[in-house]
Amino acid sequence: MSKARINRQVLESVRQATRKDPLIQEFLLGLLAIESEYSGHWRWKKFYQDKLQELTNRRKQSDEDQQA
Repeated sequence: MSKARINRQVLESVRQATRKDPLIQEFLLGLLAIESEYSGHWRWKKFYQDKLQELTNRRKQSDEDQQA
């Protein structure tokens, strides 16, 4: 586990910028948390692809729920 920390101002900026979209907020804050834990040379490509697919699926489901 890394000793890296996320700057409080960065976290607050992300929260404020995404306050109207909780899915994006959760997505970005989750990425920041993982990146701080695994800083350095980690294989991000597959991780990001999986996270983007997860977000896409959740967004699609949310849109379908709103239309119903």
